[in-house]
Amino acid sequence: MNGFLKSLIGLCLFFTLTGCIGEDYDVGVPTAHLNLDISSVQLTEANISWDTASEDVQQKIEDIEKFASSLDEIKVFSNQKASLDFKENEENGGDIWTDPKITVSLLKDDQRIELPLDNSREFQFPTNKGSYVLKVEFINSAGSAQYLGNVLIDLKSKDKDTLTWDLKGDKPDPITPYSVTIGYPNIKIQEHNLLESK
Repeated sequence: MNGFLKSLIGLCLFFTLTGCIGEDYDVGVPTAHLNLDISSVQLTEANISWDTASEDVQQKIEDIEKFASSLDEIKVFSNQKASLDFKENEENGGDIWTDPKITVSLLKDDQRIELPLDNSREFQFPTNKGSYVLKVEFINSAGSAQYLGNVLIDLKSKDKDTLTWDLKGDKPDPITPYSVTIGYPNIKIQEHNLLESK
């Protein structure tokens, strides 16, 4: 009787572990998110070749630059840092991707600019302004997924974005109104110094 019970418990444990392992790797296409300062934008799926036990997704877009130009514009600054985040797709469940290979590049007029990605999935946009197609590729054992964004890189205006104060000696803090613009989308802050000079 004891032998039968041990076998039954062992069998239950085996099926439980098998189910857990299968569930971890049986995941669908993740969603890709571009993080910019205080905002996050979900990138649009393009070419997909993804095959797991729960789903088989095959999607082909011939002209990705033309397709990306129809997407909402994402405004960034030259040399702005950004990061990527991949999340579980609510429609298919699961969030385990084993050692994915992720690449980031910008496309413009049949030219490709590779953007180095660090271990925390951070990268930096180049200095050249203009409209670009942001292309992110995610590859793992289940297949490959491509994500696109319609990016506009703009130069920062030194006159608008730099506030210089000379606080040396007996000079008071600035007494004229000034504004500070930060983040994306921009947040404007109006400040005024109420202290009087002695």
